[in-house]
Amino acid sequence: MDERAALLVQDYRAGRYTRRQFLGKAAALGLGAAALAAVVEAAEGRQVLPLAEAAAAKTLVVGFPDNITNPDPVSPIFGDVKVTNNNINEGIVRWKTGTVTVEPCLARSWDISLDGLTYTFHLRPATFHDGTPVNAQAVVTSYQRQIDEKNPYHFYPMTMTEIVFSNVASVQAVDASTVRITQKRPAVNLLPNLAVFAEGIVSPAALAKYGKDYGTHPTGSGPYGFERWTKGVEFVESAFPQYWGGRPTVDRVIWKTILDNTVRLEQLRTGELDVATQLDFKDVPSLRGDPKLRLVEGNLLDTHYLIMNQAKAPFDKREMRRAVQRAVNKANIGKVAFAGNFTTGAGPCPPGVLGYDPSLAQVYTYDPAAAKALVQQSGAADVPITLLHLTEGFWPQEAQLIQADLQAIGLKVDLQGLDQAALFGKINAGAHQIYLNEWVMDTGDPDDIMFGVFSAPRRKRMGYANVDVDRLNTDAQVERNPDKRKAMYVDAQRRIMSDGPFVTLGYPKTVWGAKAGVTGLMVGPLGDVVIRGVRMA
Repeated sequence: MDERAALLVQDYRAGRYTRRQFLGKAAALGLGAAALAAVVEAAEGRQVLPLAEAAAAKTLVVGFPDNITNPDPVSPIFGDVKVTNNNINEGIVRWKTGTVTVEPCLARSWDISLDGLTYTFHLRPATFHDGTPVNAQAVVTSYQRQIDEKNPYHFYPMTMTEIVFSNVASVQAVDASTVRITQKRPAVNLLPNLAVFAEGIVSPAALAKYGKDYGTHPTGSGPYGFERWTKGVEFVESAFPQYWGGRPTVDRVIWKTILDNTVRLEQLRTGELDVATQLDFKDVPSLRGDPKLRLVEGNLLDTHYLIMNQAKAPFDKREMRRAVQRAVNKANIGKVAFAGNFTTGAGPCPPGVLGYDPSLAQVYTYDPAAAKALVQQSGAADVPITLLHLTEGFWPQEAQLIQADLQAIGLKVDLQGLDQAALFGKINAGAHQIYLNEWVMDTGDPDDIMFGVFSAPRRKRMGYANVDVDRLNTDAQVERNPDKRKAMYVDAQRRIMSDGPFVTLGYPKTVWGAKAGVTGLMVGPLGDVVIRGVRMA
């Protein structure tokens, strides 16, 4: 390798070039094909495509505002599943892209017994990325590792288990291509639950080979296979030629972690990115007039909220919780942080989900004077408060607006910004007073947020329990009449609001940016970034 090539490799490894820039500079060296391939291999420390083939390959570079921490589908961190769900991993059913309609995936069809207790799934021929077959036992293994805490592949935490399998009595492999799931009760939400990110079927051979290190070698059966991962920098996937749905047209996807919205937008404009997720709404007007770019817009089933921990002072006082409900200016958050692309909060169920009721917005109207009076009634006005929030994107600004509202009613509020892993570590341990976050629906069914947040063990984040709310949520799981079911969820939301631990701030829209030549990309209501239908000019 000549001196120029050696310096180029050194600069690339030091992070001075993107991969695309590196390939262009390597090609400009005028070396022969074999020498160029050796330069690329030296830079990345692996076998790669010959440079000529790599230059012709369609590589999609996506900038997104999350640090990947664990690509195992059972990971509770949403930023991780954006890059794996429907890309590396697929379930036996999935969401039709851009909708909340369940469609066949690894299961080509299914039968439901008349009593609603037994679901029989018929699998299609498919292959995992390691060459092993997707069969009924593989499905059972993926589910049992979540259900059985003694399973050798049950890696804590698996926070979706309590939602997805709460009504499941057994999972059986009837034969190599047939899976039978029997429920304890005729719950109507089993299919939506099996379509969530956590139910991506993983290779049993990979689990056996890597054990607790499986997350560093994710192996599914989706359209893209895992290629490499540089923590905090990028995660790379390559097209899987044996994908049951046909090889995707994009050859490689590079997911770049870029926490700052402004930096992400600038890299989209300079061509370093093909797609930028989560843009600031203030930047949308300037993007609309740029012929080189396009906006990808959509409604997200997303609820922004504050959770108060009733196990921690001062939020052990209901008067204090109700004071916070009255103090936060939700309309101002929508105006300032989201440039109006925001529906003011009502109850936990967002618009587009059964159970959404706009009249719930009137339960707690913005009233600082009433909030101040409630603070005084609580007798806890002098207790200092630390509000936890995420550090990227719009979260710091949203937290600052809330801090100002709470200080205006006489509370002492400090902010603490954390990354996703640190935030969830604190709240799962109950080491918080109040935190700001969002619930992006995992399914289109209200049970996802209503049971998942207020009745499942996750409710411990609020130090919360209400037997009437639990009864309504569990009864609604088996209610087939949608009108009766909606009434149950509205009743439950009113009871939760009366207790006051959950402040529904609002429901933002979302917008992504992309190069004009990138087509087939849709903002789905569940937040997934699905690549299999994307094409590049």
